[in-house]
Amino acid sequence: MGRKKTLAPGLYRRKDSKFIWMSFSANGRSYNRSSGTCNERLAAKILAKIHVKIVEGKWFEIDHSSQRTYDEMIDRFMVEHAPTVSKNTQASYAFSRQHLDQFFGGLKLSEIESEKVSEYRIWRSKQCCKPATRNREVAMLSKAFSLAINRWKWTKSNPCQQVSMEPEHNDNIGQSLPENLEESVLQTCRNYLAGDLESIVNIAIHSGCRRCEIAMLRYENINLSLYQFSVIQKGDKLKICAVTETVHAILSAKCVVKNASGFVFVNPKTGRHWNLRTVSRQFKKACKGAGIPTFRFHDLRHTTGTRLGEADKDIHTIAGILGHSKLSTAARYVKHSTESKRRVMNDVFEHKKTEVKNE
Repeated sequence: MGRKKTLAPGLYRRKDSKFIWMSFSANGRSYNRSSGTCNERLAAKILAKIHVKIVEGKWFEIDHSSQRTYDEMIDRFMVEHAPTVSKNTQASYAFSRQHLDQFFGGLKLSEIESEKVSEYRIWRSKQCCKPATRNREVAMLSKAFSLAINRWKWTKSNPCQQVSMEPEHNDNIGQSLPENLEESVLQTCRNYLAGDLESIVNIAIHSGCRRCEIAMLRYENINLSLYQFSVIQKGDKLKICAVTETVHAILSAKCVVKNASGFVFVNPKTGRHWNLRTVSRQFKKACKGAGIPTFRFHDLRHTTGTRLGEADKDIHTIAGILGHSKLSTAARYVKHSTESKRRVMNDVFEHKKTEVKNE
């Protein structure tokens, strides 16, 4: 076996970075810095220059924020950090970056202060985006600045830390699909995604799973004998979903002839799972055909929670089915259980009217 090639003294590699790193001491303190290059010779020259400055007493900590730009920071963030998170988070980063680039593009890091971040939130609010969206975008920017401070040594302060997160008002749980329209929607869905949309929607209603969890469902995660299947939800957490008779029939039919890709719902043109945006677009068309054009795919998850609430199921049960880590999130469905409210109001007021008439 050949010997593993070692770098020049003072240079080393890190698993979390594509660049060669430098290790040196100055003024009684040890430093570890990225060379910013993958070329060993260039990294050695950079380190040599630092050593010369140290000997001459000219080396000191430099704030590079006036030299580095937002564009450099966000590009490096997407190359080094984004691949380490879940695919859902990567998609969120890509969406957030579109808006961040419009506002911060071309600015130097030294020009991005807390006031600028506040201006960004005001700018985005005028575009009618929700507080939760703005919070995610600022959180992404804050993470990029943290890396620029602690890992890349490009700046010394994070302007986002001085800007508090906005309240998100999560009491608005979206729409719920009326039961008298469910069959109409399902019938319309049969004409989309090569017939898969009807099955996907049925599973969504009967499990409370998100769009990506169903679209990326694999055969290996289904156990029909135990009436359950597993999905990876937000935060890369495993969730075991109970299977109703309706879902069992759907998955049983799908498992008769399995697709080579391993995915249950496959685009016959690509041989891969359905694109998530395609699922949403096709569902929107189906809903428009069924007479509810404003209904979204995510509202199917709200439908599950609302129906559980209207059936007077307790918060722990609802949280377990939907995969909520906080009971307060599941409590929304109990609070907004309109059918339960209607029954209570009828019991009190309509019953009273009946008593008066009988007298």
